[in-house]
Amino acid sequence: MRAARNALATIDGARDHLIPWLILASAGCYGAALFTPMVEVSTLLFDDPISIASLLLGLAADREYVLLAILTVFSVGFPLAKIFFLLLVYLFTAVDGAAFARRMWILERTGKWSMLDVMVVAVAIVALKSNIFVTMATNPGLYFFIAFVACSTLGFWRLSRAARRAGEFRGHNT
Repeated sequence: MRAARNALATIDGARDHLIPWLILASAGCYGAALFTPMVEVSTLLFDDPISIASLLLGLAADREYVLLAILTVFSVGFPLAKIFFLLLVYLFTAVDGAAFARRMWILERTGKWSMLDVMVVAVAIVALKSNIFVTMATNPGLYFFIAFVACSTLGFWRLSRAARRAGEFRGHNT
């Protein structure tokens, strides 16, 4: 695959060599966060490591379809969209086209909504830790997820900065 003509990856004054590495790190960290346990919940009777994938599979097995749909959209859909649009904008979208501003707008929105996961995990940890019969330990999946959020946020920030340097992105306030 080749980068599109006038994409940020091809403009000398706007090219940022760290962006592709941040996108790659985001994808790798997110993939690991999906399948690596984030927390381990222990009670008197069992220890249960929980990853995003195992949580979603458990909801499907319990026929909790509404909750499954909501968590799938916010835990899988938005992060994947963020990674996809970072790559799409950097490599395949000409900065002088209307699609560029529209895709940057989408990136801003997906970034905000994908942070909802962080809040949900934090609330769940606090709720479970408040139970005297439950202990909870963080696992590597949580750190992979935090690394994904950091890499994708930094990637978007650097992408926005490169776009401003290219003189084409004017930023959209919400």
